[in-house]
Amino acid sequence: MPQKPFQVAIVGRPNVGKSALFNRLAGRRIAIVHDRPGVTRDRIAAKCELTEADCELVDTGGIGAALEDEFSNQVTMEARIAMDSCDLIIFVVDSREGINPIDEMVAGLLRKAKPPVLLVMNKADHAEQENADSDFVHLGFGMALPTSAEHGRGMQKLVDTIDEELSKLKAKEIEESEENLGEGLKVAVVGKPNAGKSSLINAILNDERT
Repeated sequence: MPQKPFQVAIVGRPNVGKSALFNRLAGRRIAIVHDRPGVTRDRIAAKCELTEADCELVDTGGIGAALEDEFSNQVTMEARIAMDSCDLIIFVVDSREGINPIDEMVAGLLRKAKPPVLLVMNKADHAEQENADSDFVHLGFGMALPTSAEHGRGMQKLVDTIDEELSKLKAKEIEESEENLGEGLKVAVVGKPNAGKSSLINAILNDERT
C-alpha cells in the first residue's frame, strides 16, 4: 500500500507571510497573499514541490485573528485541526515586527502539540534582519530559520530542514513497523472441551506442543 504523504501545517498569527511561504514551497501561487490580516480563513492544501520527501502543505488562517465578523473563532479552529492532524508544524513569525503577544499565545499552544515544530522568521529580506532571530529564542523552539518568502531568501535551508525532520519521522515509522512485524500475529484457539483444540495446535505447529 503506498504511503500517504506527510502533512506539514503552516501556522502563526495573521499577516506574517504564511500564504507567501506556502506558495513558495508549493512552487506556484495558490493561496491569496494580501497585506490585510485575515484574508486566509480556511485550510488550503497543496503538494510541496521543493522537498525530496513526499509531503503536503497545509496553509491555515491566522490564529488569534481579530476579524470583525463571526469567522474569527472558525479560523482558530481550522488552524487547530490542521495542527492536530499534521506530522510537522512550521511556526511563522515576523522578523520586522518582532515578538507579538499573539506569537506568545501561539507558542504556548504549539508547545502542547505532538508534532515537531520548526520556527521560521519570515520577512527577513536583508541580512541585517536575520539578527532578530535571537529575540524569538524564548518562544521555546530554538533559533528561528530566517526566510523571505517574497524574495526566496533562506528557502533552501528551510527545505533541507523540512527534509531532515521528515526523514526522522520516516525512520521512526519504519522502526515501529519492523517492531510490529517482529511481534507477529497472536492467535487464540478456543472451543468446548474435547473438540480437538490441542490436536489442531500441534498440527499447525508441526510439534507435539500440547
